[in-house]
Amino acid sequence: CRVFTGKSMATNYGDVIFINSGPLTGFDSVPINKGMPNGPYKYHHSLPLPNKGNLILTKTHCSGHCIDYGDGECNVKDIVNPLTDVSNYFEACASGTKFTMHGGYEEIIKYNPWLSQKVIVVIRNPLMIIYSRFINYMEGRSDDRYVMNAKGMKKWCEDIDNMPSSNTILNWYKKESKALVGERVQCHTEIWKIAQFYNMVFKLIKFLEEPHLEVYFEDYDVDPFAQMDKVLGFLEYKDVKNLKAAPWETHGNDGSGFFDTNKALKMLKLFNLEATEDTKQAFSRYGFEHGRPSF
Repeated sequence: CRVFTGKSMATNYGDVIFINSGPLTGFDSVPINKGMPNGPYKYHHSLPLPNKGNLILTKTHCSGHCIDYGDGECNVKDIVNPLTDVSNYFEACASGTKFTMHGGYEEIIKYNPWLSQKVIVVIRNPLMIIYSRFINYMEGRSDDRYVMNAKGMKKWCEDIDNMPSSNTILNWYKKESKALVGERVQCHTEIWKIAQFYNMVFKLIKFLEEPHLEVYFEDYDVDPFAQMDKVLGFLEYKDVKNLKAAPWETHGNDGSGFFDTNKALKMLKLFNLEATEDTKQAFSRYGFEHGRPSF
């Protein structure tokens, strides 16, 4: 949105800010409102905030990025609490990190979640979410346990699924899901988390009774301008730049080679078993219910 509006958006994660050259760490978190030291924070330091009266698009993962790598930073409680209870999930959407440069430390923060007025949900193929998480894990690492291919991702999935926390989380799986996992479902922990994440999204939307917009990740590649028109219209932004070229690189479907078709079908079957009807409806464009993986 910043490229189209010339304004800074907000983020719950004040330990990472954006400048013209890209994201940086190590700068003081700047609240969008001086009376709200716990955020949200300004995302792009060199740009002004939206005009008074405009909504501020705020980045939040709502606990969705919590992956247990055995380092103690993400445990069963961090994963299960927000993904099985709407009130906990709501609070997680208004939590994040604050960085103080002079103190040189980060702290976990929370602010009032009732400040939200509208909800934008980004929907993405679960297989591509897992692929993206693997790629994000590998970026900047000299980790010889994994290679950047289907075998490497399979090993990464196996290591996550074999974590003690993953075995504990099985207690929250449906009976049918547990039976399917016994047939060796790749990355079943992440599939369960993704399904529960979107289940909570749609439960929260019903609870809040706020306007919401569903946007699909893949559509930003197909027609980025139409998607931004939709988002900016939903936010009621009127002063928008007329760009002739998309200000970002397209992603394409380059993750398809990381999945064996039979394994992908089992993964998507698990997703459908755990998904609520609202989640299934939101993901119906991918054709999972017809037994075909879509990349």
